[in-house]
Amino acid sequence: MKSLLLNVSKDSKFGLKDLEAHISIQPLVTFIKRKIANSSSINKAYFESLLVKLEKDTDLQENIPIDKTHEHESIFKEIYNFLVPPASDESDVKLAFSSPLRATPFYGTDSFYNLLLKKESQCLDYEALEEYEPSSKKDIIQVYSLILEKLYGFPQKPTQPAIICIKAPDSTLKKYYKLDVDNTFVKISPKGKLPDFDILELRESWQKDFDVSSILRILPLSQFKFEGFSVIKLEDVTVPQSVEHIKSLIIDRASFENNSYHEEILNSLKNLTGNANLCFDLVPLLKVNDDIVLNPDTLCNSQLFRHTFNGDTAQNIYINFCKEYFKNPCMIFKPSLDTACGGNEFDLKVLKSEFKSMAIIPVLCKKNVVGLLIVYSKEKNAINEMVMGRLHSAISIIAQSLEHDIAEFNQKIETIIREKYTFLQGAVEWKFKEAALHYMEERLNDSLIKNVETIAFKDVYPLYGAIDVRNSTIERNNAQHLDFTFQISALLNTLNYIQKHVKHGLTDKLIARSEKFLDRIVKNEYAGDELKIQAFLDIDINTFISEVKSELTHTATGEMIDKYLSLSEESGTGHLHRRGFENDMQTINSTVNRYLENSKGKLQEDFPTYFEKFRTDGVEYDIYIGQSIEPKKTFKKEYLDKIRKWQLSSMAEIAILNEALLPKLSLPLRTTQLIFINPGSIDISFREDERRFDVEGSYNIRYEVIKKRIDKVKLKGKDERLTQPGKIALVYFDSQTALEYIPYIEDLQAQGLLLDDLELLELEHLQGVNGLKALRVGINLNSETNIVQ
Repeated sequence: MKSLLLNVSKDSKFGLKDLEAHISIQPLVTFIKRKIANSSSINKAYFESLLVKLEKDTDLQENIPIDKTHEHESIFKEIYNFLVPPASDESDVKLAFSSPLRATPFYGTDSFYNLLLKKESQCLDYEALEEYEPSSKKDIIQVYSLILEKLYGFPQKPTQPAIICIKAPDSTLKKYYKLDVDNTFVKISPKGKLPDFDILELRESWQKDFDVSSILRILPLSQFKFEGFSVIKLEDVTVPQSVEHIKSLIIDRASFENNSYHEEILNSLKNLTGNANLCFDLVPLLKVNDDIVLNPDTLCNSQLFRHTFNGDTAQNIYINFCKEYFKNPCMIFKPSLDTACGGNEFDLKVLKSEFKSMAIIPVLCKKNVVGLLIVYSKEKNAINEMVMGRLHSAISIIAQSLEHDIAEFNQKIETIIREKYTFLQGAVEWKFKEAALHYMEERLNDSLIKNVETIAFKDVYPLYGAIDVRNSTIERNNAQHLDFTFQISALLNTLNYIQKHVKHGLTDKLIARSEKFLDRIVKNEYAGDELKIQAFLDIDINTFISEVKSELTHTATGEMIDKYLSLSEESGTGHLHRRGFENDMQTINSTVNRYLENSKGKLQEDFPTYFEKFRTDGVEYDIYIGQSIEPKKTFKKEYLDKIRKWQLSSMAEIAILNEALLPKLSLPLRTTQLIFINPGSIDISFREDERRFDVEGSYNIRYEVIKKRIDKVKLKGKDERLTQPGKIALVYFDSQTALEYIPYIEDLQAQGLLLDDLELLELEHLQGVNGLKALRVGINLNSETNIVQ
């Protein structure tokens, strides 16, 4: 034990430095007298003996100046013996007495002072106190919590225990201590009459994260004095706090760069084990196309890999060991690497290295292996049972970190594919994943590499289809016209009512603007002003109404405003027609998409296909099929025939589904069905700029040009659109290929799905495209075909 005054406090913006606090043992004397009155005969004798010692010195009946505490060291030793169980080892107890509610310890154990003082100067080591911020908001809450509890009967406000971090001398290790301040022996006295205040208001704010400045104003600390002493205890919580730190790193991972995140994890593991010389490899179980792979980042962060497994051959030894280990994971514990236990290439390589101690721990989550933890050191027996026990306490958190690594790796693969390619589909996923992994491996060796390999498929057969909603633009404009007319009319009624009952300078101006908008809407002369009208309603009017409501005293006006606000909401009658139109469109498109999504799986059964949809007012799609999509399976012409026939039948079934929806729709919206027949195969490759597949070569570009220009094409010499509700239009420019579709059409006519009204049509000239022709056939909308949606 030693008597030494320290001042851990720093200036506080909350004024704690001006706290009137006096050291006194009288609150302890009062405490002991209560114990004597309520104790058994054995304890009573001890308490009476201690009381005699405390009251013997008349100087102790007064407040003790802090610079005179060393004169009463024997008394404080007696108090220490009273508070700490006799069996406790003083070298393990970190305890000190301090001025009331102030971080100014004046007497404590040697282990307490040794922790905080510099060995050379015996001065406070502020650098070691890395994460301790005294006199913070928590301190003021603690002070007022004590005042309100002892003088006003408020319950203590629960707070998180303070954790201080102390850096070990000559080491990168940190130790964490829980700081507990016991104010049992602190007496609080008002200097005058106890201040009055609104108890209910304070109770409400006290339960929340209240404003400290407000309570300082209501109950200034200058009106109170504090007598007694606080008992400060420090408890080593390095192990649980290191685990918590790893947990917080996982939660806050997004704020770290990848390397700094892993460095923080490894440092926390070193703190956990108490050994700065241990090294760790965290190896997540990663798979690409069902093959186990190692993350290039894992290899980059591994000292074992960098220092022991140099060169391609040696690297493969490390990688192959990890792959084989994952097939049969088990604990490997080698405190001393004197011999290679397994005799495999990995063991032999490690045996020749500078590392002399190693353990390999399988990491499981929900009974599934998610990775492995390799611990190694250059010192023999550095990895022992104590280290293994401490690591065991963190295994569940390490499992979370490895799960996050797995998710992050998969996300990186997907991100590379999204950023450099597109979203995955099963038919082509294998090629994208291979390219993404190659990119990650190349980036490990050369961080300047930005380009990825081109994803291309040669000689694939394209099938293009478009399901459009006829006159959707006209219907959308009609719905908007009806809603704007209704909403502006309702607004004018509201503004005129406000004008009569509320004085506001903007009312006349807003009425004039509303009348102008309404006039243009009624005359259908507002084209191009839709966004202006909506902004006027959403911003100008809503701001105005909020101002009026905030100062409103006229009840009827408030009701009028509420009525307008309810109809102007998206769910209100002011959006009735637009909402109905959009709901209709969503119903139709959802039905089409659901049908196509259900069909995609069936299309893959015979031979994998790439199926890509595009959202317009309807749905467009491209389908590609060919040998290069699936090199492991032989492509046959019958697969192409089957998918072409499916495309025809699917268009008919989609039209039938649309017809069945009509009674449920607010508008009679019908779909049109369009197919483009390409004469042969094309080459496609992924375009990074558009994040989608596109054709390659000048000849193949013709396919894309035609697709984009045929949606509104008309019959040659007529004003009639090719696409019509209840019909399928098939555009082509090669008669031989079109003839291949005739048997498909005849077969579906025989099934009763298509009508016997096939037309052969010539189409108008389009820009850059001449000689287009079309087949058009009616759909039996009353067909009883069983359609799976």
